[in-house]
Amino acid sequence: MVVGTDFSEGSAAALTEARRLEEWVRAHVTLVHVVEHGAGEWSRDTVAGDWLAAHEVRASDILILRGNPAVGLVRFALSINAL
Repeated sequence: MVVGTDFSEGSAAALTEARRLEEWVRAHVTLVHVVEHGAGEWSRDTVAGDWLAAHEVRASDILILRGNPAVGLVRFALSINAL
Protein backbone atom coordinates (compact mmCIF):
# COMPACT_ATOMS: atom_id res chain seq x y z
CA MET A 1 0.00 0.00 0.00
CA VAL A 2 1.46 3.37 -1.01
CA VAL A 3 0.65 6.53 0.93
CA GLY A 4 1.84 9.83 -0.44
CA THR A 5 2.68 12.57 1.99
CA ASP A 6 3.15 16.30 1.71
CA PHE A 7 3.33 16.55 5.52
CA SER A 8 -0.20 17.99 5.77
CA GLU A 9 -3.07 16.99 8.00
CA GLY A 10 -4.68 15.32 4.99
CA SER A 11 -1.59 13.15 4.65
CA ALA A 12 -1.81 12.35 8.34
CA ALA A 13 -5.39 11.18 7.92
CA ALA A 14 -4.37 8.99 4.97
CA LEU A 15 -1.52 7.50 7.00
CA THR A 16 -3.84 6.78 9.93
CA GLU A 17 -6.30 4.98 7.65
CA ALA A 18 -3.51 3.06 5.91
CA ARG A 19 -2.15 1.89 9.26
CA ARG A 20 -5.63 0.68 10.20
CA LEU A 21 -6.00 -1.16 6.90
CA GLU A 22 -2.45 -2.51 7.04
CA GLU A 23 -3.41 -5.15 9.58
CA TRP A 24 -6.78 -5.90 8.03
CA VAL A 25 -5.52 -6.52 4.49
CA ARG A 26 -2.05 -7.68 5.57
CA ALA A 27 -0.25 -5.18 3.38
CA HIS A 28 2.85 -3.16 4.11
CA VAL A 29 2.52 0.63 4.05
CA THR A 30 5.16 2.50 2.07
CA LEU A 31 5.21 6.24 2.78
CA VAL A 32 6.33 8.30 -0.23
CA HIS A 33 7.13 11.99 -0.63
CA VAL A 34 7.70 13.30 -4.15
CA VAL A 35 9.81 16.44 -4.37
CA GLU A 36 8.73 18.49 -7.37
CA HIS A 37 11.38 19.28 -9.96
CA GLY A 38 12.95 22.65 -9.22
CA ALA A 39 12.10 22.50 -5.52
CA GLY A 40 15.74 22.09 -4.49
CA GLU A 41 17.10 19.46 -2.16
CA TRP A 42 14.75 17.79 0.27
CA SER A 43 15.62 17.97 3.92
CA ARG A 44 13.87 17.33 7.17
CA ASP A 45 12.80 20.91 7.75
CA THR A 46 10.78 22.02 10.76
CA VAL A 47 7.41 21.21 9.20
CA ALA A 48 8.45 17.77 8.02
CA GLY A 49 10.34 17.04 11.23
CA ASP A 50 7.39 18.03 13.40
CA TRP A 51 5.00 16.00 11.22
CA LEU A 52 7.27 12.95 11.35
CA ALA A 53 7.54 13.12 15.14
CA ALA A 54 3.81 13.70 15.63
CA HIS A 55 2.94 10.65 13.53
CA GLU A 56 5.73 8.40 14.80
CA VAL A 57 7.50 8.13 11.46
CA ARG A 58 11.27 7.96 11.06
CA ALA A 59 12.67 9.99 8.18
CA SER A 60 14.43 6.85 6.99
CA ASP A 61 11.02 5.20 6.54
CA ILE A 62 9.97 7.65 3.81
CA LEU A 63 10.86 7.00 0.20
CA ILE A 64 11.87 10.30 -1.41
CA LEU A 65 11.31 10.62 -5.16
CA ARG A 66 11.68 13.52 -7.59
CA GLY A 67 9.24 14.65 -10.24
CA ASN A 68 5.57 15.39 -10.53
CA PRO A 69 3.95 14.15 -7.29
CA ALA A 70 0.86 12.56 -8.87
CA VAL A 71 2.83 10.87 -11.64
CA GLY A 72 5.59 9.77 -9.27
CA LEU A 73 3.18 8.18 -6.80
CA VAL A 74 1.28 6.31 -9.51
CA ARG A 75 4.46 5.08 -11.21
CA PHE A 76 5.90 3.87 -7.93
CA ALA A 77 2.65 2.16 -6.93
CA LEU A 78 2.48 0.38 -10.29
CA SER A 79 6.13 -0.68 -10.03
CA ILE A 80 5.45 -2.57 -6.80
CA ASN A 81 1.91 -3.73 -7.64
CA ALA A 82 0.59 -1.75 -4.69
CA LEU A 83 -2.98 -1.89 -3.47
